[in-house]
Amino acid sequence: MQKLPVQHRAAAITDLKPCEPYFGEPIGDRPYQGIAVLHSDPSRGIVSGIWECAPGKLQLAIKSDEFCHVIAGHWILRSTDGTVTEIVPGDSFFFPRGWTGECEIRSTVRKVFTIVKSPG
Repeated sequence: MQKLPVQHRAAAITDLKPCEPYFGEPIGDRPYQGIAVLHSDPSRGIVSGIWECAPGKLQLAIKSDEFCHVIAGHWILRSTDGTVTEIVPGDSFFFPRGWTGECEIRSTVRKVFTIVKSPG
């Protein structure tokens, strides 16, 4: 029988590792980013887990589809077309591959995520 990967109490996990590589390019000082991977399957291009980022600004160019559910923090996303999206705890959203813009983390964000890399 297969064992199910589980991250219990995702908001309380304390053993996040520094991100490598970082998510986004910093605008100003690079904010701390940490990650705890729940599941990774490189052959299928899938990774999921918890990501956290301290306050700061990042320039984003999303290279893979990503589903996110925010469990802490306050996040403002500004797409290059001018659309502004505010994200708070309890919100879920989807970053489509190719999305570009800026994100401003106003208070430390923690999200549960799943990334699915497109073939090719």
